[in-house]
Amino acid sequence: MGGIALGFCAVSKIFPGVLGIVLLMQRRWTAAAATIAAGAIFVVLALLTVGAKPFVDFVYYQLPRIDSGEAFFWIEFPDMAPVNQSVYGLVTKLRALGVPGTTATAANLASSVYAVLLIVVAIVGGRRLQRLTETSTDASLVRLRHAQLWLGLLSLASFRSPFVPDAYGLVGTLWLLTLIAAERQRLREWAALVALGAAFSVVLDGGLVPTPVPVWMTLASLAIQLAAYGVNFLAVLTPTRGVVTADSPSDLSARVVG
Repeated sequence: MGGIALGFCAVSKIFPGVLGIVLLMQRRWTAAAATIAAGAIFVVLALLTVGAKPFVDFVYYQLPRIDSGEAFFWIEFPDMAPVNQSVYGLVTKLRALGVPGTTATAANLASSVYAVLLIVVAIVGGRRLQRLTETSTDASLVRLRHAQLWLGLLSLASFRSPFVPDAYGLVGTLWLLTLIAAERQRLREWAALVALGAAFSVVLDGGLVPTPVPVWMTLASLAIQLAAYGVNFLAVLTPTRGVVTADSPSDLSARVVG
């Protein structure tokens, strides 16, 4: 059932397919094969239902326009910079702040480089998660870190799109904060998470950005975006943070003292 669900998501929105890298790094061959098979079946069913023309049009017309940003021409409008939480939007924010070289071409290049970087991040995170799975004695913590990594990676992959509006672009990051809070106990940690949650809940989409755009608004949006990226990268790259495993020196000392 998981393969069917992930396969459907991958052929529907493309970016959830990055989770397949995690399956491969964990050597979950059956799950990966089920995902690929399900995706192929959905593609065949779509071909039988609507024919080949929508596929051809998507590959040769719509996909290039999505990749270049032409399909979302409004993302170049100045009032869209604070709203757009994608990597493309990050470049437009820098452009609004007067940073040289932040053209539409540079934004497309940054998005492509980010996609390659994301594959590397998925590989590293997946291998570290597998190491945690093999060595940790706390099954509930392992499940929690699985959920954190998968959700963080999904959010990071979604930022590859040319346009990620703040109206829903950081919802996955908000969910991730709840999973991080599940293992926090100190008051200052909770206060920091609440502050981050409030920042990630700010919505400017819907005509709330004045023209000309105030510099402080662009800076605030940039800070929120970078913080969101940081939270997700942390969850993906450090699934073993603060974990005492069965073969770690601290665990051995604890057992000896006990």
